[in-house]
Amino acid sequence: MEKILYAALNTIGRFDGEKIQKSDSGYIEKYRDNLIKIQKKNEWKYGGQSAAFQGRYHDDGPVEFYAAVNAVCPDGEEDCFYTVIAGEVSGVIAKNYETGRENHIYHSNQYKFYAAQSCPEAGLIVLSAAENESTKSVAVYNRNTNDLKFLTSGDALDDNPFWSGADGAIYYDSRGLGLNAKMEIVSVGPASIFKTDIDGTRCDEVLTETGFDLLCPKTDSDGNLYYIRRPYKNSVKKGGGGLFLDVILLPFRLVANIFRGLLYLSKLGKRNKERKNVNTFGDNPSVQKELSDFDLYVYGERIDAGKEEKANAKGDNKTAGFAPTSYELFRVKRGGEKELLRRGVLSYDIDPSGALYYSNGRYCLKAEDGGDRVIFKDKLILNVKVL
Repeated sequence: MEKILYAALNTIGRFDGEKIQKSDSGYIEKYRDNLIKIQKKNEWKYGGQSAAFQGRYHDDGPVEFYAAVNAVCPDGEEDCFYTVIAGEVSGVIAKNYETGRENHIYHSNQYKFYAAQSCPEAGLIVLSAAENESTKSVAVYNRNTNDLKFLTSGDALDDNPFWSGADGAIYYDSRGLGLNAKMEIVSVGPASIFKTDIDGTRCDEVLTETGFDLLCPKTDSDGNLYYIRRPYKNSVKKGGGGLFLDVILLPFRLVANIFRGLLYLSKLGKRNKERKNVNTFGDNPSVQKELSDFDLYVYGERIDAGKEEKANAKGDNKTAGFAPTSYELFRVKRGGEKELLRRGVLSYDIDPSGALYYSNGRYCLKAEDGGDRVIFKDKLILNVKVL
């Protein structure tokens, strides 16, 4: 019976073999609650007739901040951990499936955490982390000593690290950056696959292809290398900074006209003193919005979800997702033989037996010779991990 863990922007999902269990990030909820308390505490200074008379009146409006669950990872039978960003802080958070209880593994207002993988044998967590607003690096967190060590550096986006049990190396994808004097991104090179040792003393390029991004490398127990390939586009907007930095750094980002990115809104107007949560898929939780209303940015590239899903649904495809068919999953065997496994893959994982599971955005499927088998369906399935 398959059990799958996955992320959906700000929600953690778990398929237990029969049903889907979803839970929100307590870290994000607490951050929001703290902002609301601060706003309410200072409300008297700028609200009411007295403030208006003295020229100090202004309405803060809703509490707004960016938030995202970037990665989820199994952490034992009943636990997982996830990386999260909420406003100006970020963390690696442990969570129990049944109770929903959360504990901080690592919390920082200096670093931002993105992709992650557990190395339980060594007591380590491999991470991609940002020390500034323009670059990402591969880092290792030691759960026994509480030390965070950066293994890579430089003007690059080093992302999606994977510790390989086959050779003990850490594989990751890396995109070189062109930065201006203000440390704004002005160009992004194609992603290639690299590997480093656990100490960061040696770094080698493993695979590169002209005209393509090679992303999300993983290995199976036999040492075969898997990765997602897509056409390379240097889509940096002139001027750098702003929205593009959010897009290029976050692994997945949702943008909509009616809902600007991953904003959490909590209204504190005079008519409604109660907290109001806003559904990620629209500004009214009772009104379901289709994913076609949104642009999804995947690893820094914009996907027109509605257009892609319509194109994929042509013919007799009953499990169409919104992953472009140009997102191809490859395997390179240890002997060097390269094989195209599937098209339209946003995320994937390999279990200890070598079975392949992947998401096309809408469906989580198991790759089988006689036809891929649907494991479960959801509105948004990202960052799948086999339990």
